[in-house]
Amino acid sequence: MVEVVENNGKKFVRIDPDDIDVSNMTLAHKVGDVVAAQVKKGRVKVVTQHNGEVETINYAGVGDWLVYDVGASSKREVIDILLESEKQAMTRDGFAFLYAPIEGDIALSAQDILRLTQDLVMDNDDNPEFIDSSFINNLKKYRYVGRNIFAARVPFNFVIRTPLGGDQLIEKGGIIVYDNNITQTKRREIYGIEGAHNRQPGQFEKTYALANATAQGSSTKVSPDGSRTIADTFQIVIKADRSPIAGIQFNNVDLSKAYVRASKELPKWLNKFLPNEEKNKISEDHKGSNKEPKKVNPGMGSHADNAKSKLFSAFDKLR
Repeated sequence: MVEVVENNGKKFVRIDPDDIDVSNMTLAHKVGDVVAAQVKKGRVKVVTQHNGEVETINYAGVGDWLVYDVGASSKREVIDILLESEKQAMTRDGFAFLYAPIEGDIALSAQDILRLTQDLVMDNDDNPEFIDSSFINNLKKYRYVGRNIFAARVPFNFVIRTPLGGDQLIEKGGIIVYDNNITQTKRREIYGIEGAHNRQPGQFEKTYALANATAQGSSTKVSPDGSRTIADTFQIVIKADRSPIAGIQFNNVDLSKAYVRASKELPKWLNKFLPNEEKNKISEDHKGSNKEPKKVNPGMGSHADNAKSKLFSAFDKLR
């Protein structure tokens, strides 16, 4: 049973990482730098927001990191970049494996530090484990040194459990990331990133580049010419409301059907990829109604035993 979560009047389908077929995801790697500080004491609540809405809440303990993803910012002043950037919590081991320090200090005044700490203190007003925000004084710049990640685009609102345990709410068009760089345990490192929406690049497109390989080839070497972000390289594609990232696929036909049904409404841009007989079935089911159909049953029927289901094909054509 696929769970549907409601938040602020919107519905999000909970994706179980174990249901995802990672074999046909798109290879990409991060190209943007980050600014980060390590938590020295207590436990810090880190609220990640996008467009003024809470995307996820995680807690960074002693040794974990508060990370500002500055690569997507269009601002010029350091403090403006930090205030505009999404912030997130990262585990001690994950950050140490993926990032290396860049020489040079962050040029922040006492007033700038105060503005940053005020934001953090407000987020932690209800957190009894929060001690202070003095660790912000140790902000430094870091460069991504990890290897490729696997990515897939999701055509509906989704929620997924982050590696730190919090729920992450991502609107449709968001990206599922499978990072096998930190596989110190058998647990999959899978999380979400806000993707292109309304013909504008999202956080993922602004901070990642495509790699010259396929997931099936299992190469994880970073492409030497992959320095331009997806937002820069695929401007026309994004403006056409399309994406170079593969559509998400699940481990079997039944799972695919369950996720589409749970999403309640098949996105219009995905509907056009359905085979004609499926479109006719939808029309027949709603014959005589003056209202637009709100629920769609893709109805795999006799096609369930095909090697590639029609629903898989619909997702596959988004690549």
